[in-house]
Amino acid sequence: MKTVLLLLFSFILQTTSFSGPWKGMAILGNGKLTAVYSDDARIQKQSGALGIQHLYYKNYTMDYIRHSQASIVVDKVFTPQTENPSISMKNFHTAQSEWTQPNGEKLVVAVTSHPNDAVLVSLSNPNKTSMRYEITLRKKKTTSVVTTLDKLEKNDDWFHAVWSDKTHLGFLFQGKKKSDFLLLTDSVLTFMSPGNFELAIVAGDSEKDVLKKIASLKKDKNPFNTANQHWAKWIQTGKLPKNASAEDLESYKRNLYAARSANIQGHVPADLTGQFVTQGMPQLYPRDAMMSARVFLETGHLEEAKQIITFWKNPSIPQKSKGEWYARYNAFSEAVNGGDGARYDEPEWDANGYYIELLDRYHEKTGKWLAKPEFVYELMDFLVARINEKGLLYEGGIIEWTGFLPSTNLTCAKALKTASKLAKSWKNPAKAAAYLKASETISANLARMINPETGIYADVRTIDRKAEDGTSIEGSKPTYMWGTAALFGVLWGYPDHETMQKSMDWYAKNTVILGGGMQYFTSPDGGLAGYGQAAFFFMTAAAVQYELIRGNKKQARYYLDWLIANSNSYGLMPERIYPDGSDCSPATPLTWCCGETALAILKYSDK
Repeated sequence: MKTVLLLLFSFILQTTSFSGPWKGMAILGNGKLTAVYSDDARIQKQSGALGIQHLYYKNYTMDYIRHSQASIVVDKVFTPQTENPSISMKNFHTAQSEWTQPNGEKLVVAVTSHPNDAVLVSLSNPNKTSMRYEITLRKKKTTSVVTTLDKLEKNDDWFHAVWSDKTHLGFLFQGKKKSDFLLLTDSVLTFMSPGNFELAIVAGDSEKDVLKKIASLKKDKNPFNTANQHWAKWIQTGKLPKNASAEDLESYKRNLYAARSANIQGHVPADLTGQFVTQGMPQLYPRDAMMSARVFLETGHLEEAKQIITFWKNPSIPQKSKGEWYARYNAFSEAVNGGDGARYDEPEWDANGYYIELLDRYHEKTGKWLAKPEFVYELMDFLVARINEKGLLYEGGIIEWTGFLPSTNLTCAKALKTASKLAKSWKNPAKAAAYLKASETISANLARMINPETGIYADVRTIDRKAEDGTSIEGSKPTYMWGTAALFGVLWGYPDHETMQKSMDWYAKNTVILGGGMQYFTSPDGGLAGYGQAAFFFMTAAAVQYELIRGNKKQARYYLDWLIANSNSYGLMPERIYPDGSDCSPATPLTWCCGETALAILKYSDK
């Protein structure tokens, strides 16, 4: 056993120091507790915050920490570390920042997640000069409800905070000397020590729960090593890239761990940086969550996939109609307007297709069904009823703007065929026949989405804009607009074919910018075009995976190199790079982008 642990340690501590050129944050979590961390000066300039800038527990309805900051004594005065630190990942699950003062004094802060519902922070410097760490709590947050900090008290070696949603946080100080001490001022917690020290932020459902977890941490002689062992074991339980370079392997681990950290018991927001929010909370997207579930299935992390699949069958999640999810929800799983991005009530029926494929693939790997046949029938009956007179589905799908979209129709055609197989195995020949017929109907009409001028798949819309309130509206003249998301149809199982191959060749010549990043979609509307024509990371990762399907490994490497070179300052993947190459979007990272990149690296290594 000791030999195994030593090997795991050796594996996990092999650190690659690369980091991308773009501003960004790190996502650190254990499945119940998630922290968003950044000491990137560019992030601080925008948000005014450093360190731990968000902390969530059990779901994404409340954010408990606003800011944290380290200081070191310089000329007998505590000096905050704010200017241009050296940012890196000590290992794939530990963010690290190092500041150097003009006098040569250094301060190193490392932060990681611990399996016992804790975030660990260490402060160190070679000279063991006095240091200080301050954590600013969020006293009040107004979402669809108001959550307040109701109790905050100082104990001998820890602080106890309680919010009105009954969440308890314990802040355990693990200094080494009697002169170490803690201060409490309003909602600011201060930890100070004349030498190196560690602290733990522990979450629980009650004071008793927190105290139990604190007692366990106190017995642990080295909680950071415990965290290292835990995450080394986790990454090893899944698949690892074969014969991968150190850079590829490190990128794989960082991005897969970040996607895993964003998953709190099946709750998977698109991003945790504040770009996409509803009522002040991270948004939950069925589509993005299911994309992440595919990643977990393919990388061998079945428990995370199970959590997501199970989450979206919960009858408490409202549906727009029977068998139809809303496009997005707030963190309470409520379907409401007022969010960033496309409207919550845009039709997004590709999610039905993703869900059926996930159910089937999970069953293939485990022999277990995560939903009853009746739920499958609800999702598929909805699709069958929505196939229109042209033999296709007309909806918003992956682009979130209604039209005849290749991505949705390819995915749902495959899912209907899969559902036919399932219905047959469940002794329901009528359903099996209906779903197979619907699948064949969509497949027979795919040519309607081929642009007659280019011969490639296109999003076919009847109007070139959306209404002022963001809803989709219809016109009378079909307009063909390129959209690279068609690739996901094949990634989700529709057989590769000549039109898709021709489309990919066209994409490679006409939609790749900034040295290897693939654009998303076009539009005559300037605002939509400015968004869609950026270089998107999930589309570039899709290009890697598709090129591998058709055996073009050299071209796949071209896109993969771009992804890794353009990661953020923590080696994670932003949503997009602006078309002029000036900056990345605020969503840095985006959960889906991290997941697709990890999967692209794994599939590349498998070839």
